[in-house]
Amino acid sequence: MTSGGPLLFVGAHPDDETFCAGGVLNQAARDGCRVVCVTATHGERGSHDEQRWPAAQLAEVRTRELEAALSALGVSEHHWLGCQDGSCNRCERGECQQRLSELVRDVRPVQIITLGQTG
Repeated sequence: MTSGGPLLFVGAHPDDETFCAGGVLNQAARDGCRVVCVTATHGERGSHDEQRWPAAQLAEVRTRELEAALSALGVSEHHWLGCQDGSCNRCERGECQQRLSELVRDVRPVQIITLGQTG
């Protein structure tokens, strides 16, 4: 699974870390590895019912859910990229790339886990 070094997960939305790699992240954390999670957006556009789930309210809920999930997985290190939901492919590439590059340089992961272009 991991070779004892840092593990970096990069996802677009809160919950990507759980359904994509929750078991791996939890096992790495239990094995004593440094596990770092990066989330690009707050998932504010995750509902088609804007009346029931206004973007700001949904972002708050999804943020709290992410915090609870990371705690349950044993992941204590998290960073936001600050992209708007639904716009990762259009975000300022220079800014996102720079922030992600800084995190990779800081974390020096042995493994990076992420999703493909289509999620």
